[in-house]
Amino acid sequence: MATLLAGAGIAAALAGCTTAGTTTSQLTATGTTLDIYLSEPVSPTPAQQDVIDAEELAFHQLKGEVRDFGLRLIAVRRAKVSDSARVAIQDKSAIAYLGELAPGDTEQTAGITNALDLLTVSPTDNALELTQKTAAVPNAPAKYYEALSTYGHTFARVVPSAAQEASFAVALVRSLGARTLYTSNDGSDYGKAIAAALRADASGASLTASASESGAGAIFYGAASPAAAVRFFNAAAAANTTAALIGSSSLDTPAFDAGLTADARARMRVTTPGFVPRALTSAGAAFRSTFTTDYGHAPSTEAIFGYEAMADVLDAIAKPGTAANNRAKVIRAFMRLKDPAHSVLPPYSIDASGNTSLQAFVYLRPGGAPRALAGTARSAGG
Repeated sequence: MATLLAGAGIAAALAGCTTAGTTTSQLTATGTTLDIYLSEPVSPTPAQQDVIDAEELAFHQLKGEVRDFGLRLIAVRRAKVSDSARVAIQDKSAIAYLGELAPGDTEQTAGITNALDLLTVSPTDNALELTQKTAAVPNAPAKYYEALSTYGHTFARVVPSAAQEASFAVALVRSLGARTLYTSNDGSDYGKAIAAALRADASGASLTASASESGAGAIFYGAASPAAAVRFFNAAAAANTTAALIGSSSLDTPAFDAGLTADARARMRVTTPGFVPRALTSAGAAFRSTFTTDYGHAPSTEAIFGYEAMADVLDAIAKPGTAANNRAKVIRAFMRLKDPAHSVLPPYSIDASGNTSLQAFVYLRPGGAPRALAGTARSAGG
């Protein structure tokens, strides 16, 4: 595999024409080698690096499934993720973009890749506003896509969305015995959307909304900014010495853990998509074993979604055969995936909005291993 750090100035010409309001464009990648872009954070966390390594592992193992074209994996790392996406769309041979890892970051790139009908798949960005309407973010998800009326949605993911994460967080609150819940957010689209979803689910689960941190049995904060979350939870822990503290999956970072006070750490739980080891399928267990052998440590909870994202992209490229260079056909193939042949996850499908039917979540304690709720260790697809 040739993994290259892509530069700017690549020719932008693309052959063909489009039909407004459809995904039947003839935007075609040129040449006999198709380029798959892999966006990397400038300073990845250890968990994010595992996702990147898992993507590359899948490429090594499965690229042979695409028989009619050569494939090249190009890693791109720019200070702004929007610049990484622009590098990809300037490449006339690009066929897919494996995108941003932090929840909410795809808001900055989905429109760029959508403008040229380029399949964009995130392993771990589960921001719900990218794929569904929410009162918390007016005009979502349409606001994130520059050419929605021309190409439709070109973004998809294999990780379950924050809407499902909110439901899991409510179940976690109930499992901890709390009956009152305070919710807040950092003002980002991602934070507002997941907090709003959690409030709605909490109401349906007979949890009473608390007007303040001090009167709550559990406190939830949705945040794209770990720094803002540190400030919030440290203050909340001081104001309420008994409440359970629950954060969104964006807070699974060393910086967030390190910034918490001892009291906040002791009561902190972060929800995140994933599986406990005993819940893995046989293929998932094989992935975990191979990753551990190749990289010298067990993969992070999120890493399995990196492997799956790359495997699914390769599957979608292979399906059109000799037309695998047609961007629209690759996108349609991805949006119709059902129980992919090389999956390391339980059975699932991808719908027309780019969402997975999987509902697999765990929670993390600072510095600890992933934990499942009682009765959910064998998480499966929907």
